Amino acid sequence: MCADCKSTESPPRPPPRPAAGPPSLVPARGEDEKEEPEKPPPPPWVPHMDAEEAAALRPGDKLDHRDTAGQSISASVVDMKGTKLLIKYEGWADKWNEWSDYAKELWRFARHGTISSRPCTREFFLRVQPGAMVSVRPRVSSKTGSCQAIAFARIRTWSAGKIRRRTGGKVQVAYQIGLTTACHWCHLDNADELAILMSKPIPSVPARGDYFEQSRRYTVHASPGLTYRRGPKR
Repeated sequence: MCADCKSTESPPRPPPRPAAGPPSLVPARGEDEKEEPEKPPPPPWVPHMDAEEAAALRPGDKLDHRDTAGQSISASVVDMKGTKLLIKYEGWADKWNEWSDYAKELWRFARHGTISSRPCTREFFLRVQPGAMVSVRPRVSSKTGSCQAIAFARIRTWSAGKIRRRTGGKVQVAYQIGLTTACHWCHLDNADELAILMSKPIPSVPARGDYFEQSRRYTVHASPGLTYRRGPKR
C-alpha cells in the first residue's frame, strides 16, 4: 500500500465496552469504604426508681441520688433505718452524708448511672450553653429548701429561668421567686422539669392557698408578683 493511501485511512476504532450488568451487580461508589456502625438509640428516660426497687436497697448498694440542690450524683447506701437510707455521695466527704426517706421523696432515688452519667439526648438542648433562657418546674427537697422555694415547688407550675452552669447532661437553672433568686439542678432530658422557653404556660399569679398542708408551723400565701408571706399557721 502506498504512503498516500495510508494517510487517508481513518484511525482504528476502540473496542466496544462491555455492557453494564444489572444494578444489583454494579458496585456503587465508595462501597469498599467501611460504613460507620449506627449508634444504638438512647435508653428511655426513667426519672426515678419505683417503690419496689427502692425498698430492695441495702447498705453497699449504689444508686443515683438527687442532693438538696437537685443534682443527681453517684452515691451508695451506708446505713438504713426502715425507709430511711443514709446516702454517701461519691467524691464528697462524710459530712455531706444525708438521711433520705424513699417513702416520702421517691423522686430523689434512681438507678445507678441512669442520670448521673447520662448525656443529653433531646435535640433542642444538645448545644445549649449557660445564659440560655428556658422554662423550669423545680422540685425541692423539703429538708433544706427555703420556705419560698418549697412553696413554689409544691405549686408545680412553670417559671422562666436562666441556665447558669452545665455539667454533661445536667444544668443549673436560676429562677425568680418574688425578689429572691433560687437555683435548681436538673437533667436536660427531664421534660417534667425543663422545657423550651414559653412552650409551657407560666402563670403570673399562682392560686391563693395554703401550700404547706402537712406543716403546722408555716402558712405561705401567694400574692401578686409571687410575693410570699410567712407566719404561724392558724
